[in-house]
Amino acid sequence: MVIRPAILFCIVFCLTGLVYSQTLSKSAEDEPSPCQSPILLKAQTQGLKSLKPDEIVEYWIRSWQCKRYAKSVGKDINLGYLQKQKQEEYYREAKELSGLGSCFTTVIIITVLYSYVSFALLN
Repeated sequence: MVIRPAILFCIVFCLTGLVYSQTLSKSAEDEPSPCQSPILLKAQTQGLKSLKPDEIVEYWIRSWQCKRYAKSVGKDINLGYLQKQKQEEYYREAKELSGLGSCFTTVIIITVLYSYVSFALLN
């Protein structure tokens, strides 16, 4: 009787899967809450602007998991205030003309005025 390698692989794969699933099964009480994620805690303490671009996707996934977990437990979680804080920060920054944007604006205005005045004086 010859055992084919594919059949042997399937048997070993199924047995290791069974053993692995039995040893790593935990109760729901042992697992930490998704709301205790380091990304969510960082966003809550330092704000959304502190997140790096690669952490933003993880933040959205964790916040969705946290909302889902809170709904299943019966709690009310509101993470919308973080987005509102970020919008208010952007609004305050945009309200003032400062930084690199003001430098470019000043250079463009001076260039336009200089070219207009020189064109008017030459004609």
